[in-house]
Amino acid sequence: MAVQLVPEVQIVTLKVQPMTVESFAPYGELIDTVGTVNLDFGGGRPSLCPLIAEFRPFRLDFIGRHKRTTQTYIPLGGVQSIIVVAPPGDPKSKAALPDATKIAAFLNDGKSAFNLHRGTWHRTPFPLAKEAKFLVLDRDGTLEDFDLVDLRSKLNMVFEFTL
Repeated sequence: MAVQLVPEVQIVTLKVQPMTVESFAPYGELIDTVGTVNLDFGGGRPSLCPLIAEFRPFRLDFIGRHKRTTQTYIPLGGVQSIIVVAPPGDPKSKAALPDATKIAAFLNDGKSAFNLHRGTWHRTPFPLAKEAKFLVLDRDGTLEDFDLVDLRSKLNMVFEFTL
């Protein structure tokens, strides 16, 4: 009988940082003051849909990206949430993985919308309450170009975050 050893998964703890225009810039745009936002629907039609993010443990096993569209989250109801992101990767590469050294967690105040750059790796927000409601603006049919990566199997890592 052959025994195959499975490598131990590395658990990386991220400190949640304040979401500011400057700190969030590598991942997207914070919409908290007067100004404009660069929306890119990759030639498709815009879509606006509701999202209810339910409370779950502050643990990141999977992360995904939309290769052909920006994605804007507009919080409703003022519930704070943690947003976990990694910078955009090469949108043409189906084998692209997020840069584990640049995965970051931000605290959204529940009042400020944010727009993710095209290709930014992310997960649905992690609310600090039972649930948080959002309107999401992106390209119609965007799930067809969504890359989802299992961090445990691809990077042998899992991310946890603390306030």
